Amino acid sequence: MIAAEVEPVQWFVLNAEAIIELDITAADMLAELAQELQRRGIRFAMTRVKQGLFHELERAGLVARLGFDAFYPTIPVAVAAFRAQGSALPIDAPG
Repeated sequence: MIAAEVEPVQWFVLNAEAIIELDITAADMLAELAQELQRRGIRFAMTRVKQGLFHELERAGLVARLGFDAFYPTIPVAVAAFRAQGSALPIDAPG
């Protein structure tokens, strides 16, 4: 998916609204994903993380690894953060 993009991917934002719990396998997979994206120079962030899930991410060490600034309350807030860091989405991009 990322390799097929014409424009270089700068951010990958996971909408976690439907994720209600996290087991160790899922935590490991998220950590691997974040590490691979970072290796490629892509920022990994999460949005719409419920409080219970956030606590599970903390226990798994992912919040410390990603940083508090990788979590956004809504998708529009994440898009605004992306735009504020100096990148611009195309006019027709959802946001």
